[in-house]
Amino acid sequence: MKLKQVVIAGCVVALLALTVYLLESTETSTRLPEHKVRLELTERAGEFNRTLPRLLDEHTKFQYAEADHLGMRFVYSLIQVERLSHDVDALREQIEPQIKQQYCQSEAFEFYRKHVRFFEIVYRDQNDQFLFTLRFDGTNCSD
Repeated sequence: MKLKQVVIAGCVVALLALTVYLLESTETSTRLPEHKVRLELTERAGEFNRTLPRLLDEHTKFQYAEADHLGMRFVYSLIQVERLSHDVDALREQIEPQIKQQYCQSEAFEFYRKHVRFFEIVYRDQNDQFLFTLRFDGTNCSD
């Protein structure tokens, strides 16, 4: 149980690091044309990837970011989690509400809420095995 709490804390730290970066690069308030959104996403992914992969804390490694048409994907590894020995659904249930709250309420994510079709965070285990994906869009914040 303690490892689960540490992993969740690590995920929150990772999201906060991402939030700080996004706040520094967010500036738009009106709807952008699709070609400008694609360009902006490609540039943001490139900026992230210049310093990746890197450890964000002792439990979380930010692997890479990628622009996918009109969406953005961030891939993390939980370096002390092994898929076969953890309850992946329980881990997701604990992480998702915190990530959703940040996505829906933080100014740092305003560009993504307004301009992209999806915002994804993919989690992998220490062996690079898929754990789960959190996927959001602007409609997730209306409830």
